[in-house]
Amino acid sequence: MNSTSDDSDEAPLSHGEALANAWADGAAEDAAPPLDAADARRAADVAFLHGLLEQALRPDPAARERRIQRATAAIRSEVQPASSLTAPRRRRWLATLATVAAVVVVGFVLRNNLNPKATATAAVSTALEQASSSADRAYQLTTSLRLLDGETRDLTADLWVRGGGNYVLRQDAPLGDAFLGSNGVEHWVVPAVGPVLVGTEPGLAEQWLLREKLASPFLQLTSILERMQHRYTLRLGEAGELTTSADGQPVWCTLVIGEKQDLADVLAPDVIRLWTARQSGIAQQVEMTWNRPDDQPGVVRVVFRLQPTPADLPENWYDHAAHHAPDRRVIQRGESAESDL
Repeated sequence: MNSTSDDSDEAPLSHGEALANAWADGAAEDAAPPLDAADARRAADVAFLHGLLEQALRPDPAARERRIQRATAAIRSEVQPASSLTAPRRRRWLATLATVAAVVVVGFVLRNNLNPKATATAAVSTALEQASSSADRAYQLTTSLRLLDGETRDLTADLWVRGGGNYVLRQDAPLGDAFLGSNGVEHWVVPAVGPVLVGTEPGLAEQWLLREKLASPFLQLTSILERMQHRYTLRLGEAGELTTSADGQPVWCTLVIGEKQDLADVLAPDVIRLWTARQSGIAQQVEMTWNRPDDQPGVVRVVFRLQPTPADLPENWYDHAAHHAPDRRVIQRGESAESDL
């Protein structure tokens, strides 16, 4: 302990000091690398303590310089492994986060797949949201009407809708085309002959349709979907491709079947089937059926089927003025319109 020879500076060292010397001499690749940053810190502590003892007991300038270099190298080596671990730790954290996100997504998908009722409800809600948008869409409307003699007659019409308040129905009537519609405020009927009927009561067009036995008393797609959402028990049917006349290409659809909850509501269809596009949620086809006795006349089936929508619809398309001559007589409901109905 009292010797001051430089040879004593090369005496056997502890594991930590040997490790620090290896890093200082650039031999870290040949030595066993530390497992983590804690090993590096321990090595630096040992080297520092050794340097303090050497300085106190063997104050040799040359040896002191070598010890300072070794301690400095050990401290630097502590920083390098710690920083080198940052990227792997970050990568592990990101990988863990991605795994958790994937588990959440898979769990959400599985939950919906394992809960058909939730999926059916979501499909109807999405279709209603799309139908309530400001986009114009066109449907071909086919009504199967059972007559008094028991025979069934199919009637076709063209229906344009925009949101929940605007629609136009063009019906091929015996004396020519008849138009019914609403601009969201006024409801109107433009028959092939006779005066134009205009009113603010939603039932105006429906009354005329029922009297003339034309098309369907259910004209607004949003009303059908709202009724389906709140008054029907929903379940999923078999999904599959449906080819509509919109572009002639098959569309993969979800089928939702709604069964009427209130059997006493004879005017409402007993079953509503909705085909909604998986990608967009737009209603591609709606089918309503009534389980009437074979000897009872009335509407037994109504089908809405998506069609191409002209891009150049007039601005006033949902006003009655767009569908009759300017000099046509217009009767506001409340005048003599009662007798015309």
